[in-house]
Amino acid sequence: MANILEDNGVGHHFYQIAIIASICMLVILKGRRKSFVIPTLLMGLVIVNPWFKDLWLNKLQLGYYYRVLWLVPVIPVCAALPAAISERIGNPRIKGIIALICAGIYILSGSFVYKHELCRFSLPSTNASKLPQDTVDVADYLLSLEDNPRVIADRRISIYIRQYAGEINSLFGRDVDGYICGPSETARRVNNQINDPEGDMAIVVDAMREENYPYLVIENTNEKKAKCLYDNGLVLLNTVDQWGIYSFAKQ
Repeated sequence: MANILEDNGVGHHFYQIAIIASICMLVILKGRRKSFVIPTLLMGLVIVNPWFKDLWLNKLQLGYYYRVLWLVPVIPVCAALPAAISERIGNPRIKGIIALICAGIYILSGSFVYKHELCRFSLPSTNASKLPQDTVDVADYLLSLEDNPRVIADRRISIYIRQYAGEINSLFGRDVDGYICGPSETARRVNNQINDPEGDMAIVVDAMREENYPYLVIENTNEKKAKCLYDNGLVLLNTVDQWGIYSFAKQ
């Protein structure tokens, strides 16, 4: 289990906590509540293992593994726990109050980090401690340049930048694969060029000009790409961790 979670960023300990909570509920609960938890544990054993992850992500090419991993067993635990508490209370009004309180906690404890219009993120992250440190460093540097920087970034870091700082406007995040609401054709084209070791960075620079994105973040290890960026009017502002941050040269 630990190996799977380490592959998906930093600090995803709530998966282990949820599974431990399910086991505790299996021990504590009786009757039909225990019957409710058993399928959860079985699904957890199926999903939280390296073989299933490899099948889901690599063999079947399905990008929703971690979303499913989060659903099992978190949602059944959230459903069964307040029900088990209310069953111990005879007063129907108190039961209703418990149900309302639990529903309020579940609803208010979460928040959207983006609004649907153009997939632009609008709220700050509430779980920054789980993000890779290079994401935080790059995002903080961009925010030191402008209050609302517009940036094209390598997908490996853009998926986290948009989660960390809603003030940063990215051309794409994980939605470049159609994960949330589907990217523009420009986003697809730019992402392909950035990911390709032989990608044409002139295409990326043209997109920066056309879409008004003055900053570019890519891994600063490809000399050929760096030279192409310089030839097309970009300069290296800074190197933060392994990421090079480029912008247009001032005339």
